[in-house]
Amino acid sequence: MSKISRNFTEVVIKMLSYIPNDDPLKEPVKKILEKSGYKAPELKYGWEEVQECLINRFGVIKIDEQEEWIKKCLNIWTNNE
Repeated sequence: MSKISRNFTEVVIKMLSYIPNDDPLKEPVKKILEKSGYKAPELKYGWEEVQECLINRFGVIKIDEQEEWIKKCLNIWTNNE
């Protein structure tokens, strides 16, 4: 079984489309996306940084108890959508 690689930019852009503009998660994730274009691809820049933002914003959560946009973002991030 081969593992399909995901495109960081596509994943983050899709997530950003669901994050409300007034949520504190939006700006740091946008900045990580903006900086990713200047990093060498082999550094895999961005994945860990966005994961840290998600942990800082949500901590440990029960996904079924969250707002719809949160469920969407986390499902995109975990490749379940």
